[in-house]
Amino acid sequence: MQSQKTPWLSGKGFHAPNSSNPNRDLGPLQRLRFLQADRLPNEYPLIAADVQLDRVRDHYSIVASPGGQNAALYRGPRVIFPDGLSDGYGLRAVYTEVQFAFTSSIGALGGSKADAGLLKLLTAYLRSPLASYLMVMTGYSVIGERPRIALDDVEAFPFCPPERHPDRKGAVKIV
Repeated sequence: MQSQKTPWLSGKGFHAPNSSNPNRDLGPLQRLRFLQADRLPNEYPLIAADVQLDRVRDHYSIVASPGGQNAALYRGPRVIFPDGLSDGYGLRAVYTEVQFAFTSSIGALGGSKADAGLLKLLTAYLRSPLASYLMVMTGYSVIGERPRIALDDVEAFPFCPPERHPDRKGAVKIV
């Protein structure tokens, strides 16, 4: 699931303090805004620039890990999604370019500005009935008591970037 232009990053958000990890100061999270997993929109696939968010430091004074590939996944074009699924086994994927941090209950795939269109297409794909079908058929933890999707499950989905599509010009036009 990546463009030929720049390799995409994937990862989870920061880890809240816990007893099994040493506490660390906020570091790169100190100045960032914070999106809680329960604030991810259900009905629409975008987090707009005017979203009102608290700061990480308003909720946490220390963390176990800064996550987000050392905060690289907290900025730039990216698709984010929670571990949990919607009632209909849908993935609540959203696209954003807004700079903010999130906890480890949210996964992210991020790319360069040149890949923004492709990441928007990926968001639509992940919210589609086809992605729901793939999750049920391939995700071992999807049909359990607490349906969830892992980042590895999403990365395993078939996804063809335009440069590898048989009709490259048509695919580029769609993106």
